Amino acid sequence: MVYVFGTVCLDRVHNVNSFPSPGGYVEIDDSQEYLGGEAFNTAKALVAWGHDVTLIGNRLDDKSLTSKLHEEAISTIISFEQAGPLPVCDIYVTPNGQRTMFGRGFRELPGLAQPELLPHDPGAWVTVDTNVGAAVEDLVVGARHKKMPAYVEDYMSDTLERCDMWQSSTDWYGTPGDLAVNQEVVRSFASKLGCYCILTDGPFGVVAGGQDPLGHKWPVQSFPAFPAHPLVDTTGAGDALRAGMLHGLTQSWPMLESLRFACATASLTCGWAGASSNVPTRNEIETLICKYPEVSWHYE
Repeated sequence: MVYVFGTVCLDRVHNVNSFPSPGGYVEIDDSQEYLGGEAFNTAKALVAWGHDVTLIGNRLDDKSLTSKLHEEAISTIISFEQAGPLPVCDIYVTPNGQRTMFGRGFRELPGLAQPELLPHDPGAWVTVDTNVGAAVEDLVVGARHKKMPAYVEDYMSDTLERCDMWQSSTDWYGTPGDLAVNQEVVRSFASKLGCYCILTDGPFGVVAGGQDPLGHKWPVQSFPAFPAHPLVDTTGAGDALRAGMLHGLTQSWPMLESLRFACATASLTCGWAGASSNVPTRNEIETLICKYPEVSWHYE
């Protein structure tokens, strides 16, 4: 079982030729709506690969979206008790796959999150995203007391205690394209949290290292990205990578094998619009890994 704790929202994806300058204007070519959010995106991928998943997230006040959530075959859905606005994320995507986002309803999520909803299930992985704010820290502490390994995405603070896996991107930490800076970020965070840390950097690949959940120590290294052809939309690539890592971790794969699978998953996710409109199959992921041996060997 994997417990995915965090955000469920409505993603509205708008395709534009370019981003406007301040005060400027661009025409929206077309729009689509998807169920999204960091927690949902990760949970959907894990379910597609055959995992039992419990999703613990904000209650949706839209019946059609709630129905879609149940259609995804997630084993159990536990909602925060408090009422809150439906989080909505408007995502604007250009033809080269770059995107910018505007959100509504996410600011209220930290006040709604209830870490005590996490069941006692020793050995089962629990993962949480930054949108629930300081509740991340309570969840990590609670998971440790229940002997459940914790995987944190995009959250860092001076008071965050040891977790088992940590992941983010240069959208949040480090500097895009600056390997030295990004290596130092990973080295610093791995030392602080005592865990394996992953920092993604789009087409520049990932920087990762630290102590894995089995106690093995890995040097901070850079790993190339798998090519994304076509590059349609980068939204949700980090959530897909997290799902790929959990897929490997729950099966006790070697760390770098899990990382390779995760990075290939993230690359394929960039090939369609919307974070959750499609999930690559395990066969598609393995095919991509075999297609680029010049990338794959770096993960061995």
